[in-house]
Amino acid sequence: MIINLKGALTLWLGVGQASLIQGIALVAGALAILIWWARVEWEPWQPDFDLWFSSTLILGTVLSPHLYIHDCLVYLLPVVLLLNFMRRTGQSIRALMLFLMSWPLLFLLDAFFFQGRLGIRTPVLLVVVLLAWMAWIGWNARRLSGTSGSPALGAE
Repeated sequence: MIINLKGALTLWLGVGQASLIQGIALVAGALAILIWWARVEWEPWQPDFDLWFSSTLILGTVLSPHLYIHDCLVYLLPVVLLLNFMRRTGQSIRALMLFLMSWPLLFLLDAFFFQGRLGIRTPVLLVVVLLAWMAWIGWNARRLSGTSGSPALGAE
């Protein structure tokens, strides 16, 4: 079970569409990375660097060619960076911690019960939700600080 963009596309389009899946994953991945690199300020001394670097690592796992359930330990570093960013910006981590602590149970439910019946693998859905949550955290940090912040989340 591949738990990334290619795995989701395979679940939706079927195994027989391998060349189409490869093409979609390649184009979507290249566009996402180019847009992300062009829009984010990459100075490590900036306060939101941890958030952008964490988001990049998670986006990289979604776009990676091979990510299996046992490889999900790679999410540890991005989550630690995200929690560090939230701590430094004075945001509560309680809801995020509850969400992240539910992952092992949801991964097990996916492996033994859902098995793709939802139309998307649960780990892929959780990572997409986490990326959306990270965008909200970045927007919330800018709103609380009263600055326009990095243009990565649409600030002009």
